[in-house]
Amino acid sequence: VSPVDGRVCESRRDAVPRLRIVDVDSGVSTFHEAPDAWAYLGLSFSADASALGATSADGKVLRWDLRAGGPARVVGLHSGVAHGLAFLPDGRHMVSCGVDRHLLRLGIQDGSSETLALHQQLVTAVAVSPDGRRVASWSGERVLRIFDAADGRILAAWQALGAGEHASVRFSADGREVEVDDDQARRVWFV
Repeated sequence: VSPVDGRVCESRRDAVPRLRIVDVDSGVSTFHEAPDAWAYLGLSFSADASALGATSADGKVLRWDLRAGGPARVVGLHSGVAHGLAFLPDGRHMVSCGVDRHLLRLGIQDGSSETLALHQQLVTAVAVSPDGRRVASWSGERVLRIFDAADGRILAAWQALGAGEHASVRFSADGREVEVDDDQARRVWFV
């Protein structure tokens, strides 16, 4: 869901894999073709909704410039399925995660890629705090970790026994709580 306007994005795999962005108010849909045959798993709008990011089953992290248009650009790569991603508020960086256990910080303009953290198992979800100072990740270990976005230091870690391997992660608007939703429960941690 776009953070600033009424748009929603979904990944579709009909005859041709593509992304569909729907303006909820008008009902108008726009489509963005996939540059390859893989379906998209993680989707995220930038803070100003000028860009859209997606992760794919072939490990690519892609970015579309929604204002200028044009094809997707590969901005990162995981060795295996890439699951989730989130934009940092600066609009110049993204964080992605995947089955290779890596949490990557990607430079959109300069093409840089740096390992922010390495988990013990696959990483299925990631979120960035509204101020951009913290990154939250959810892994196959059923552990929520909070990292310093600048240097990758672990600030906190909580295990959720009985939770699912795949979940969504998001910070509250004020950045004080982190919510993890799986198919069994919603859990909230106070950061």
